[in-house]
Amino acid sequence: MLLLFYQAPPQPPPVHIQGFVSAYPPALEALLKAKDWAGIADWFETVPPATRGAFFDLWLQSLNRSQRWERLARVCEALQPQLEAKTGPRLAPYRIYRAQALGHLGRHTEAAQAQAENGRLGLAEGFANACTEARLAQDWNQLLEHATELLTKQPDSIDGLAWKGEALARLDRFTEAEPLLREA
Repeated sequence: MLLLFYQAPPQPPPVHIQGFVSAYPPALEALLKAKDWAGIADWFETVPPATRGAFFDLWLQSLNRSQRWERLARVCEALQPQLEAKTGPRLAPYRIYRAQALGHLGRHTEAAQAQAENGRLGLAEGFANACTEARLAQDWNQLLEHATELLTKQPDSIDGLAWKGEALARLDRFTEAEPLLREA
C-alpha cells in the first residue's frame, strides 16, 4: 500500500522569496518558476510523505504534466480513500487525473468506468469520455450503458445517439440501432 501521509499534514512555514511570501519550500519554488514539471515530480519522490500530503494537488499536476501515467494512477488510487474517508465520493482532481491516466495506459475498460463515475459525480464530460473509452476497449455493453446515461443527462446529444446506435448494432440489435443512427 502506498502511504502518502499518515496524519493531517502540518502547514509549511512561509518562505520569503524576492519580496513576496511563498508557502513552497525554496527548491520547489525554483522548479515551479522554471516550469520543470518532471523535476517537480522527481522532487516529490524525495520528500517525506507529510510534504507530499501538504502539496498533493501540485504533486498530481506534476505527474500529469510530466506524463508519468502509471505513477499518477497509483497515487490517485491511494489518495482517493484517504481523502474521501470522511466525505464519501466527490468529484475532485485526483479522480479526473486517475481516469485520464488509465486511458493513457491503454486500460480503457477501467478508464471508462472511472470516467462514468466522474459523470455521475457531476463532471459534464464524464459520460462522453466514458463512451470514448468504452469504444476504445470495444466493450459494446459498457458503451451502451454509458451512452444511455449520457442521453439521460443530455437527450439532444448527437454523440450519445451515435454511440448508443453503434453499441446496439455491434450487439446485433439492428432494429433498435437503426432509428438511433438515422437520428444521429
